[in-house]
Amino acid sequence: NTLITPTAGKALRIHYASYNPLLAVEAAFRFAAAGTLWLRNNVLANSVIAKDWGDFRWIQGAVDEVLILNLSLAVSVNWNVFYKEV
Repeated sequence: NTLITPTAGKALRIHYASYNPLLAVEAAFRFAAAGTLWLRNNVLANSVIAKDWGDFRWIQGAVDEVLILNLSLAVSVNWNVFYKEV
């Protein structure tokens, strides 16, 4: 599930990320199709998983890498990401 596609020639710098699935699921973010999973959790239905790195710390993908939310099954998820394109 691609969430954000950066402008061509830019990378996504993530400062905050969260997800809230409607059913129990394993969920994680990653950059690009083969990227390493991060903020990975087995989540109970209607639970919130969130990580705030703050203004001076972040996680960043490579140039032109999309942000993906990887799910173990098809389920509706509320998600939120604070990011900058750099």
